[in-house]
Amino acid sequence: MKALSTDEHLRRGSYRRDRHGPKVPVDDRGRLLHGLPPAAQQIAAALFDAFNWNPAMLIVLRAFALSCDRVERLQSAGTVNVGRLYDELRVLVDLLHVLNLDAYEPPAAPSAS
Repeated sequence: MKALSTDEHLRRGSYRRDRHGPKVPVDDRGRLLHGLPPAAQQIAAALFDAFNWNPAMLIVLRAFALSCDRVERLQSAGTVNVGRLYDELRVLVDLLHVLNLDAYEPPAAPSAS
């Protein structure tokens, strides 16, 4: 399936500035990733490269990546603190919603012919 142009998204009413707007300058990528733990860096980098972000949403994206890292650490702890894990999962879901990634469906993998 071919990606739609910005004009086509505008015509269909499916235009979203965070996905179809101008690309964020590359130096913002460095600021986004600076100081993040390795797992959070991987998540943030993958999402940064997959979508168009405005500067304000980069702050939310960074918080999302850090939350993912905290959830992983809480789940992999010897004894899981269910209360803290629940609280962090709520934060994660809220951030997912703000980023509008809860509605995202990745493209289907190409079939092997």
